[in-house]
Amino acid sequence: MRNLFSLNRIGVIQGRIAPRETKKYQSFPFKNWVNEFKHLKKLKIKKIEWLFSSNNFERNPIFSSNGLKLIKKNLKKYNLSTPSLIVDYIIDNPFFKKKYQSQKKIILRTLNKIIKNSKKLKIKYIIFPLLEGSSLRNSSELKIFKYEMKKFLPVLKKNNQAILFETNLEPKKNLNLIKYFNKKYFGINYDMGNSAGNNFSPLDEKIFFSFVKNVHIKDKTRSGKTVRLGLGRVNFKLIFRLLRKYKYKGNFIFETARAKENQVKEIDKNLNFLQNL
Repeated sequence: MRNLFSLNRIGVIQGRIAPRETKKYQSFPFKNWVNEFKHLKKLKIKKIEWLFSSNNFERNPIFSSNGLKLIKKNLKKYNLSTPSLIVDYIIDNPFFKKKYQSQKKIILRTLNKIIKNSKKLKIKYIIFPLLEGSSLRNSSELKIFKYEMKKFLPVLKKNNQAILFETNLEPKKNLNLIKYFNKKYFGINYDMGNSAGNNFSPLDEKIFFSFVKNVHIKDKTRSGKTVRLGLGRVNFKLIFRLLRKYKYKGNFIFETARAKENQVKEIDKNLNFLQNL
């Protein structure tokens, strides 16, 4: 598996090599995002997945002109790139649910701004997580979601970007969802840990692997707890064999468990695990 996991294809999602700053397991690291850049340079990792979460989202550097300048400055300083961005903001603001219809215009305006600003950082993929609070639960939500998603197509074409869906739908429903959209501008973000947590088999999921454009590396136990790679129930060898079979050419982004103390060493241990499969 060594060729599959060259460091040029490895990245880390923000917040996983810094201390937690909120009660949420995943949120933007306002105090430590620059320090994370420094740690990545030490690890010789050159990619970071930007995180846009709902906590104080207007303070996220990607949301303002001055913030964008600061991000660009530090990306250049630490020789990093941001090929993808995950919009966790959607989990707390699912615009396609009935409860949020009065806020839909504001939410969609925020999403449009993020897509526009992400282009300035040369971000190719914008990930929409459709899980937890933003799970697609019925045909009404699905109808609204599809309708609003198509409105993003002009800006995606203009920017040569793509929106990727990360869902907790069972494999056939996930395939049906992605086949509704233009394959060039919409795709799938595959999170192997979450799939294992949902008791999905890679042998069933392979039906949508040709649509996968970004992969999250994670391991989970049977109870759904995120753990160090190799300690959970993810069948890494099978998944990587299938990804290779379906000619996956994208990145592998670590969304791995945090250590109690040294996050940098934890990432390094996970790197060693992959490279020794």
